[in-house]
Amino acid sequence: MGADLARATLAGATDRGRGADVRGLYVHIPFCARRCNFCDFVTGPERPGRTEAYLDALLAEARAERGAFPDAPPLETLFLGGGTPSLVAPTLLARFLRELREIFPLAPGAEASLEANPEDLDDEHLAAYAAAGINRLSIGIQSFDADSLAALNRGHTPDQGIAAIGRSSAAGFQNVSVDLLLGVPGEREERFLAGLDRVLAEGIAHLSVYALTIEEKSVYGRLARAGRFAESSDARFERLYYATLDRAEGAGFEPYEISNFAREGRRARHNLLYWRRASVLALGVGAVGTAGGVRWRNASSIERYVRRPGSPDRERDDRGPDALATEALFLGLRLREGIDPAALAAEFGREILAAIAAPIERVRARGLVEEARGRIRLTRAGLLLSDAVFRELTLLPGDLARHAAPIEPVRALA
Repeated sequence: MGADLARATLAGATDRGRGADVRGLYVHIPFCARRCNFCDFVTGPERPGRTEAYLDALLAEARAERGAFPDAPPLETLFLGGGTPSLVAPTLLARFLRELREIFPLAPGAEASLEANPEDLDDEHLAAYAAAGINRLSIGIQSFDADSLAALNRGHTPDQGIAAIGRSSAAGFQNVSVDLLLGVPGEREERFLAGLDRVLAEGIAHLSVYALTIEEKSVYGRLARAGRFAESSDARFERLYYATLDRAEGAGFEPYEISNFAREGRRARHNLLYWRRASVLALGVGAVGTAGGVRWRNASSIERYVRRPGSPDRERDDRGPDALATEALFLGLRLREGIDPAALAAEFGREILAAIAAPIERVRARGLVEEARGRIRLTRAGLLLSDAVFRELTLLPGDLARHAAPIEPVRALA
């Protein structure tokens, strides 16, 4: 979609609706002290005045979106991601959050999350976050092995990772999540497992253990294209993934999504909005928002975003019914609760059940999916081989139409 049409969509509700279905808000803070070797997100360095100008542009976009969605209720979730939100000076970020919540109020009991690097979480930052209403911290520790952290180009040590968890708890944050990476090149299995046990013993509320993926535009992506990147073997990855499942469950964590584990009542509510395809607005460069069944993405230039506050260039994602149905299958199966065939049929028509019947039987025969309480979900083996399941269930353009029930011809009356 062209820039002019994009700006018109931003200014008015149009086919995005008036916002009654909006439940969350994502805010992208793109600044980083260094770029991790696995990262291909929209990021950039801080410069004098750049952060202030960017936050002002975020508020301008927020006001424009508020005007476009006058019926949006108080939000259930707010998530500040990046980049590195914790790199912003705490007083500056607190002031931004106060102004943002005047534009988009939060509902009582809402989840307000902030991504942070361990080295940033000193007492000043934590006190400012708590005062500004942040009640959930997502700490990007990634590894407890010093060599792996160096390979990832992270800026903290293993001890700083543990210390950040302790300081967060001491500051009153009861909902602390930790990110770890599985499959870091060269990391020894015993070191990964020791780090996993270490963090599980720290009293955190939530754990995300993501498989290291090789993104094309990342440092690792460039190394892989040059033949200089050695990925983890499938056998090693399998051992570590299943060990993660077992140890997290043994420590009282529910494995509610392929890569995510939570103590009771501590699931990541903002991420659940995405997995359940709810409407979530988004502010900032490269941010992706959805409302009224429409999805859009802001352009990725920080400079252009700041120069045009409240009027970012954005592209609309016009997907057909087959792509939407495929996304519903993939996101639903990521959750341990699985997918509800009746709900799929109500949304996409019974043709979706006809389209996936044969693929479901193929992956069921391989032991990758099962039926439980009327839903279809991944098995333990399927969690590890979810990509294979998703490939089988991918719907191509026209698949739903080809499986639609034929229309009986109308017979002429005698």
